[in-house]
Amino acid sequence: MTDPGKLDRNITIQSYTTSTDAFGQPVQTFATFYTCWAFRNDLSGAEQIKDQVVAETKVLFMIRWDATYGANVTEKMRVKDGSEYFYIESIKLIGRQQWVEMITEKKDN
Repeated sequence: MTDPGKLDRNITIQSYTTSTDAFGQPVQTFATFYTCWAFRNDLSGAEQIKDQVVAETKVLFMIRWDATYGANVTEKMRVKDGSEYFYIESIKLIGRQQWVEMITEKKDN
């Protein structure tokens, strides 16, 4: 990908964070790690039966690499695109520190 004009989605990459609830118990939640423009390509959609029907969607997101954020995205994070959440399955660096490709999965129960 070399056309920055295709970065037409404003996404938020979220990471796990631990906070405490009203009773002092640790609670894991997601917090904003990085907000940026991205390219989105829907790869597939399928349904599986595992005690119930589950919709499964694979989506590729491509963002610009940068030393502060793009270099530190991990598979433990998720992508928020509008009101949808996609869990990162794999990350691949494209070019010489130019792009970060994320293959994600969204599951609707």
